[in-house]
Amino acid sequence: MLDLRLALAALLALAFAGCGAAPPSPETAPPLPTLESLLVEQTELYPLMREEDLYKLISQATRGPAIPFIGRNSELDTGLYDEVRKLSPSPAAPAHADVEPLVEVLDPARNLARINLRPFLRRGGRVDDLARAVGETHRVFRGDRAVFESSLREARDLLRRDALVVAFDADRFWKLVQQMREKGYPPGVHSRAYADTYAPAYRIVRRDTLTDREYGGREGEALLEGLGGSKESRGEQREQGRAR
Repeated sequence: MLDLRLALAALLALAFAGCGAAPPSPETAPPLPTLESLLVEQTELYPLMREEDLYKLISQATRGPAIPFIGRNSELDTGLYDEVRKLSPSPAAPAHADVEPLVEVLDPARNLARINLRPFLRRGGRVDDLARAVGETHRVFRGDRAVFESSLREARDLLRRDALVVAFDADRFWKLVQQMREKGYPPGVHSRAYADTYAPAYRIVRRDTLTDREYGGREGEALLEGLGGSKESRGEQREQGRAR
């Protein structure tokens, strides 16, 4: 029986060699379909992005929020309220206040986005609703390590092709990726240059958890327009997102 299995394995290896391909690995997966457009948009919006910020962005887009949510008054919940208090009463952003969007879509197929706190507060967003949306996102969103890793490789290839206008090269980015891999792929932190210049203040949510009645969403019409549509079109957009 063992000889038969070895013979079959050898035949399969020859077959794959004959067609010029290696046997498929169950751990491989295609990168995020919208990765290139996401990275181009982000490097244009944040031109001082460093390799740490690129890594963190890809982690967020493929694996979702980083910190487990464990309910009301958890560190995640109170941390949001503390951050909002620090932004009040004048939630103005340094360096890019005029261009900071309310929403930065990370993965349109799964409706995942960054919600920037400063424009959220300026447009009358309710912190309670955002806190609830963060909790719902942690409850329903599932990250994908295989897509994360393939997206890291794709980002490296984009850097090699000079498809991204950044202040670092593919080798520097990949060195960081290897360091993070040795640590078990932590979510990462923003670089000092990024943090000092852009003062990032946001939360990662599925947009439908913030806007849809299904998840307890009750944001006003003006804010809903910034999040992707009116009450009448929300369900249609959700179905389109699922179809993609």
